[in-house]
Amino acid sequence: MDARKKQRLIVQDLLDRCNGCPLQADQRGEHPDQIHGGCPLYTEIREAGKALDALQKPEEPKLTPEKYYALKQKGWKDQEINKKLHMSVYNWKLKIGMIHKRRS
Repeated sequence: MDARKKQRLIVQDLLDRCNGCPLQADQRGEHPDQIHGGCPLYTEIREAGKALDALQKPEEPKLTPEKYYALKQKGWKDQEINKKLHMSVYNWKLKIGMIHKRRS
């Protein structure tokens, strides 16, 4: 079993142990740290979650400027890239600063 799956099972077990706690029903829009901060199980859950985050693989970008320009040189249109990569090329261009949103 890989480390990420093992850590997810640890988190799930901790959450199962937390199930039924009267504090769960008493959220009132407050931050969980304010409600559960003194609970040792809550602290353990937070630590297990941080450990799980550390094990996550970094997500590779679907599109890089190099890949974009290579596709454009092959004659691809932005709409075709949108469909192929299941993303918005327009939003990607905004994010990387290739284009700027017009101010109204």
